[in-house]
Amino acid sequence: MRVRGVAVGIAMVMLNGCQSASVGEMWASARPANSGEKAVIIEGMRQFLRDPYSVRDVEISQVVTSKAVGGNVRQVCVRGNAKNAYGGYTGKQTYLVYIGDNGQITHADQGPSMSVVCSRLSFIPFPEAVNRLQRL
Repeated sequence: MRVRGVAVGIAMVMLNGCQSASVGEMWASARPANSGEKAVIIEGMRQFLRDPYSVRDVEISQVVTSKAVGGNVRQVCVRGNAKNAYGGYTGKQTYLVYIGDNGQITHADQGPSMSVVCSRLSFIPFPEAVNRLQRL
């Protein structure tokens, strides 16, 4: 029985090492968003926001790439302030946006994974979003 416990412990350490390398690679891949990624995000905001004309104070994070089933996924955080259904500003909201290998947004998230990823990335102003969304 003791041998099985030791074997399980060794396996857990080995798996943890694999995960750390993958996560380390993800953070090492951090880079500024390119124009194509920004354009896809702006289009997503145009479709997602109730009032895209109202968007302001938008910021974008660095992009990190992680491995997913079927390929790589790029993750980028976007935060900004826009009006809700009642016409009032919501305050800055942050979303973790996932961009697949095909260059399209697969989904956006405000859950726990958003907090983990977005808290580790630096943000810069994203004036292109405000300019393009207000020109609809």
